[in-house]
Amino acid sequence: MPMEQICAELNIRPASFYANIPYSKGAYNLNEPSLCADQNVRYRERKKAVQQLQAAIATGAVEEQRLRLWEAICLFQDYPFTTTGRGKEKKGAINFKYTVSAPGSSGGRHYDGPAVDGFGNEMWISTGGEQKKKSISRSTVDLAFHNALEEQDREGFVLGPRKLGVPGVRSNLYAIFLRFGIIKAEPK
Repeated sequence: MPMEQICAELNIRPASFYANIPYSKGAYNLNEPSLCADQNVRYRERKKAVQQLQAAIATGAVEEQRLRLWEAICLFQDYPFTTTGRGKEKKGAINFKYTVSAPGSSGGRHYDGPAVDGFGNEMWISTGGEQKKKSISRSTVDLAFHNALEEQDREGFVLGPRKLGVPGVRSNLYAIFLRFGIIKAEPK
């Protein structure tokens, strides 16, 4: 039946009709999932990974924390991050994304911790599309993570990227750690 006829028979307004019809952003029972369905699945996976990381931080098991951190990093590849844009030079914020290397690639291969299936042990940061690229090994991420947790315990928050103690990539890791809820930014 047309919407007008349904509204007339049920004695409701069109707004009530639209509020009670099934979700319509995607098609149901398709062989190939829609783009919206893929985005929703990715969102749920990322949210779950951050929750698992937070739970591991609460329990205090270091190896579990490192594994959950790397799982979250792997799931957040191609997610848009922005640096804080501070420093002595008063640089503006920089938008960046990253990808994680494939398993068995040369980068980060000497990492001793547990592996995440399907992913290597190195991040490749790209800013401005593909203009600049730099790599961050998993051991550098672990060092920054350890420093962030120590600084968080001492101060209650982390006073900027320098406190992570990893030159060259600290602003990128600071933005990632803020998004994951690992650290709290300094109060304004």
